[in-house]
Amino acid sequence: MNALIVYASRKGQTRKIAARLGDMLEAAGHDVRVVDVLELPARFDVAAWDLVVVGSSVKFGRHSGALEEFVRAHRDILAHRRTAFFSVSGAAISKTPEAEKDLAEQIEAFCRDTGCRPDRVASFAGAVPYTRYDPITRYVIKRMQKKAGRSTDTSRDHEYTDWAAVEEFGRELAGLHRPTGKPLAPVTP
Repeated sequence: MNALIVYASRKGQTRKIAARLGDMLEAAGHDVRVVDVLELPARFDVAAWDLVVVGSSVKFGRHSGALEEFVRAHRDILAHRRTAFFSVSGAAISKTPEAEKDLAEQIEAFCRDTGCRPDRVASFAGAVPYTRYDPITRYVIKRMQKKAGRSTDTSRDHEYTDWAAVEEFGRELAGLHRPTGKPLAPVTP
């Protein structure tokens, strides 16, 4: 199987997760290409891939517009491929029912807005890279982190990704087989 992983990362955590998934698929014997959605060539052939995985960080409750555009542009092709989607956000740090509901709504909004229904979906906690935030963002995030009872030490970055969960998702992806030829039911926008 050959697999394409297209990601949109704002501060680098989604890129790290995409790279780890790519490494796992390669270790399972698959041909893999991991690429930032902003670095895809204009005439990229998505049809050449058996499995297409897309992943995005979340900012202010929304996934990357560039990744949404990519999925919408290739929706018809993706409907005939094995697909997976992963979401990376700070909301995934919390395991409260409210946070779980927010995560589910964000993922459903991505599927509805793009018209794509992936075979597999996962949500991972991201990171709080205080050292890479501008002063205003750092202040806002620090207040949010304090309210949630998490670290407000702005002198360093904090990673919350559950790498065991990422690896479990990678094993699921490695086990997906070639498409049967039966199209998946796309979400109607």
